[in-house]
Amino acid sequence: MSTITTDQLTAFAVDILTAAGADREQATSVAEVLIWGNSAGRPNQGVWRLPILCKRLSKGLFNSPCNLKIDKRTPSVAVIDGDNGIGHYVGQMAADTAIDLASKNGVGVVTVSDSNFLGSLGYYVDKIAKNGMLAVLWNNSFPKVAPYGGVKAVLGTNPLAFAAPRRNGRNVIADLSTGASAGSTITKAAELGQPIPEGIAIARDGTPITDPAKVKDGALLPFGGAKGYALGLMVEIMAGVVSGAGISHGVHSMYGDFENPGNSGHFFMAVDINTLMPMNTYYDRMEMLVDVLRESGEEVMLPGEGRWSALDKTEAAGGIALDEKTTKALTELANSLSVITPW
Repeated sequence: MSTITTDQLTAFAVDILTAAGADREQATSVAEVLIWGNSAGRPNQGVWRLPILCKRLSKGLFNSPCNLKIDKRTPSVAVIDGDNGIGHYVGQMAADTAIDLASKNGVGVVTVSDSNFLGSLGYYVDKIAKNGMLAVLWNNSFPKVAPYGGVKAVLGTNPLAFAAPRRNGRNVIADLSTGASAGSTITKAAELGQPIPEGIAIARDGTPITDPAKVKDGALLPFGGAKGYALGLMVEIMAGVVSGAGISHGVHSMYGDFENPGNSGHFFMAVDINTLMPMNTYYDRMEMLVDVLRESGEEVMLPGEGRWSALDKTEAAGGIALDEKTTKALTELANSLSVITPW
């Protein structure tokens, strides 16, 4: 494996995206989210995404620079037209808008339409939580998941995320797919030729699929059966219906559709805790809750602790380790764009 400092990898990602046609300032925002994915132990949401982002840029399927239209409907609510920008940049701007609204008015609600793949939702909710706020994020995606009792994919994996600040800065971060597996996990397994467990996906006749390459012709199952389906539907309503973005098949695949923009939607919410109680009171109560959870067993972890552990390891290692397959793919991409690699 190659180990590259986060600064080097960030600069490389910016150079790659810029060479592929992205606006440099907006590419910097995209790179920040990608590098966080690698640093936080989510390589499927990291620089592994650069080749597909560049491919879509080259085909004119992103606007960069994009001209976001931010319509502040009330002191606490904004509606954003993402202008088909790269999702990571649009997400950064939406999170910033939610933070700004909440800091002035206690609550910030932001809907986003005409956007694209966001990457790691954990990044955005943690960004909001770092401002002393509770954060919620819903994101709809192209259909991969069958509703409970069905066999045809009509909902996306529709991830949702939540974050709550802690006094030590290691915020609670819950980031989960409402499908039995995240789409990125299936894509990565297909690339590596690795099977997936039964109970994740079904063919159109309802039989189990274990070959990830065949999932595109079938459907993922919702996690937890009817409960996961209900959560996925909630995300579709909040991020799709309410935002004015695509719904179900109106959202297009980043990897499988090279004729249409993504057309996905997002729903951000930030709540300034200071409007509910003093921050020190909140922090004391949070740690009381953490103590109760820890008493249940030595191995109890908080959502997000795996990410903080990975971030610690990245810092201790002096950078990010890229596997051979990712390094090879990025080297080929860099050569095609005449960009110098940092390895």
